[in-house]
Amino acid sequence: MRLFTGFPVGGPFTQAATAFSLSNGVINGLRWVPGANLHVTACFIGEVSPDKLSKLKTDTAGICASFQPITLNLKEICIWPIKKPYMVWALYEEHPDFTSIYRQLESSLIGVPGQGSVKPHITLARFKDYTDIRQIKLTATTFPETIQCNRLILFESRLAPEGATYVALGEYGLGK
Repeated sequence: MRLFTGFPVGGPFTQAATAFSLSNGVINGLRWVPGANLHVTACFIGEVSPDKLSKLKTDTAGICASFQPITLNLKEICIWPIKKPYMVWALYEEHPDFTSIYRQLESSLIGVPGQGSVKPHITLARFKDYTDIRQIKLTATTFPETIQCNRLILFESRLAPEGATYVALGEYGLGK
């Protein structure tokens, strides 16, 4: 099972992302993330055997219970990473509680604690190295200025030639 955690986005963000993709039209090599797959990335866990799922769920619930909901402020819509880019992101301002929950999830779920701050983001699109990124109109749409992270979802990513399907395996409210 290929697993990760993420905070779901609301209808207003999904509507803005749809308008953004439509306003950009077709760009060679650019693949938009479907609205149903949009999320604020929290922790990529990777391949996990099904027998470890119960412990992952218990650990995730415990971590989420120790945090209150987090409000993230939109910083910019950008192409990422700066060197050798391959994604379009909605990038949010760094937030100490978001960094803390992210690091605790990393440490507990994959056993590899990271260091430093974390860049909260939503991946809007991915592209190939031959994509003419100058065609992407980053200011084509207005996105909501804030997003609420109040429930975390443990997802399984099922890969297929037409793209990934995300299946929710557990949902955990923050502060509960």
